[in-house]
Amino acid sequence: MTTEGYRTGKVGDTLSFDFRGDAVELALAPKVYGGFVEARLDNGAWREFDLRATDPSVQQRVTLAENLWDTAHRAEIRVKQGELRLDGVVVKQSAIGGRHIAAFAALGMTLLALLGMGALWFWSRRRAMRFAGVAAQ
Repeated sequence: MTTEGYRTGKVGDTLSFDFRGDAVELALAPKVYGGFVEARLDNGAWREFDLRATDPSVQQRVTLAENLWDTAHRAEIRVKQGELRLDGVVVKQSAIGGRHIAAFAALGMTLLALLGMGALWFWSRRRAMRFAGVAAQ
């Protein structure tokens, strides 16, 4: 999402939006004295972000969150100090997003279950052989 030109937020201004992806960033207009914003995702805890750029000739990006589940999310941002010169919002969906992580987790759980069943079979077989040896005496 781009703003088709920079938008400037002042202290107390807020921005809320919904997105689907596993990472979200703010694309900022270059500015040395950017200020501070607070942001939160999905009604979580507010986190503070320093928007001051070290090189004012380069566009800056501030990562609000990454490694999220690839589901619907809500982001809320509020300007705490200075200005927010926003150029756009970048939502990322990596190749190994939430669905892939869930698939790997399911595969891992299946392998653990198979390992547990194999150990149980081995233990019961060994126990049966031990009792068979005692009964033969």
